[in-house]
Amino acid sequence: MSAKKRSVAALVCTAWLGAGASIATSSALAWIVGVEEISPSELDRLLSSSNPPVVVDVTTREEFLREHLRGSVNAPLGELDSQRGAFEAYQNTTVVTVCQGGVRSALAASKLEGQGLKHVLSLSGGKLAWSSQGLPLESGGPPPFAASARRGPSITLSLVEQTVSVISAFAVKPAYMLLSLIAVLLMHRRRSRDMLLIRAGLAVFFAGELFCAINYLCTGGANFWLDMLHGIGMVAMGVLVPWGAFILVDERVIGLTQPDAGCSLRRFCARCWKQVEAPCAAHRIFKLVAPAMAVVSLMPWTAPIRELSEVGTVFGTPVAYSYSLPLQLADFRFYPAAGALCLAVASAMLCGGRRSMRSAQPFFFAGFGFMAFSLFRFLLLSAYRETPVWSDFWEELTELLFTVISIALLWIYREQLGLGRAARVTPSAEE
Repeated sequence: MSAKKRSVAALVCTAWLGAGASIATSSALAWIVGVEEISPSELDRLLSSSNPPVVVDVTTREEFLREHLRGSVNAPLGELDSQRGAFEAYQNTTVVTVCQGGVRSALAASKLEGQGLKHVLSLSGGKLAWSSQGLPLESGGPPPFAASARRGPSITLSLVEQTVSVISAFAVKPAYMLLSLIAVLLMHRRRSRDMLLIRAGLAVFFAGELFCAINYLCTGGANFWLDMLHGIGMVAMGVLVPWGAFILVDERVIGLTQPDAGCSLRRFCARCWKQVEAPCAAHRIFKLVAPAMAVVSLMPWTAPIRELSEVGTVFGTPVAYSYSLPLQLADFRFYPAAGALCLAVASAMLCGGRRSMRSAQPFFFAGFGFMAFSLFRFLLLSAYRETPVWSDFWEELTELLFTVISIALLWIYREQLGLGRAARVTPSAEE
């Protein structure tokens, strides 16, 4: 084979491999975010039909001018929010998003469906897959897709909702942040494992909420990394506080996992593993609960991801209610998968015998934290997507109730937990 033919063959193989990798990557992302794809051949057929779809190229202006599908319009991914009004005309029209490799188009399809478009598809493999099948691309092109001024407030808030928004931000949040800080200070000298875990959980919770407050006050909630740190704080709290509470109840009250301690649950069992060779009923329950929780943790994976980006006016001030795609990928894809994995590991470890309950605890409560946070956010978003002010309110109120109950329990049992002054011993009459 001549050098020229080998070069052509290499270019063809490279193009096919690139197109294949692009299709695989874009299909994986489309599956993760929950958008439908269309193949290049199917799109080519639809473009020749009597009712062709609208093709939206979401690459940059430079990429669009270099090559694009004939008849497509250019609306870069980062500008879709500002062009929101222009897409209202396509509410009931099939829209196909296109990019270079299919990744940005999948994200764009999710964005547009979140804005209310009903029939949005993403070109599988993008322009790489399109050209690899010998389908034509053009250069140059018309001016960018006309950007319509964003219509006024996307959502209209009632007087009650505006009041609730102010109370959530400026009363409820400061209250539970102060309470969580008080709880941390209340336990600052305790060195027992249960108190250390609970204190650490409340400390990272306070830090996460502090990042959330900074994000809201300084950027209007637009900083992704501050939002991520807020979520990480809530996840860590969901891991550490329940774990510490379990150890507290176990070691100070029940004695479930301590081989040499009496177990308060003994009366519910015919035989106890600490006395005779017998299965532990509580251990068997945990063996059932862990895999069940692993399955439930994956619930958010069955729903598509749709960006939330709305603006409302609260007593004359515009307030953004947003839930970005990257943040939802973390909350509804990564955290559920991490939770299911940790719970699966805990489930496997629990099969190692009765004494495995202690070693399985870190994985069990890590899985619980990931699962609880993801499901909490998922259920709020599902219930209040159209009225996000109530989603914010119930999240803040739930966190307030959690901190109030935590500090109340610590105060009520302060003597038993060693948080108060040691009770003075009164000498007996005989002495």
